[in-house]
Amino acid sequence: MRIGTESDADLRFVPGRAALVSSSRTLLVADLHLGKAAAFRRAGIPVPEGSAQGDLARLERLVGEHDVRRVIVLGDLFHAKSGCTERVFAEFRDCRRRLSQTTFVLVLGNHDRGLRLSPAALAEQLGLDACVAALDEAPFHFVHEPASDLAAPGRDRVARWSRCYCCCCRRGGAGTVPGPPPCATRPWSSGT
Repeated sequence: MRIGTESDADLRFVPGRAALVSSSRTLLVADLHLGKAAAFRRAGIPVPEGSAQGDLARLERLVGEHDVRRVIVLGDLFHAKSGCTERVFAEFRDCRRRLSQTTFVLVLGNHDRGLRLSPAALAEQLGLDACVAALDEAPFHFVHEPASDLAAPGRDRVARWSRCYCCCCRRGGAGTVPGPPPCATRPWSSGT
């Protein structure tokens, strides 16, 4: 498997904070955190509106530019229950309608689980084709954050880090990048 930015790579990182699985014309994105600005405003933190619209416009542009058949959101499509206003959901549903020929799969992230909606209810409410905890498609195991037991007892944390497929890590498989990934500051990365 070739991973990189070259046009013939099997897994290619593309401008716009995404990756493309060329063989299946699948776009991988993560951590959109739609509704984050609304959640912050509700908490009294002054932030401007419009970040969700910009992220959805970027997603639509990426789908069009790369002739994508399927989008897999690798967790945290939404930020928090307090930010999931009807407007935020409507903006996503509108985007989904404009991309109706594209399959959408959400691999649940920690923030998505915080919405306290069942995967079926979330998929139905948003027009998603699937909403799952993890997705296995050889050679990939798509998850938002790896389970803490991925590393066998006695193995170091690098084994766990190298299995992370979240977009902030830009990792593609075991041993591709040594050392801790950028997401190592997350609570799940602590411990042995």
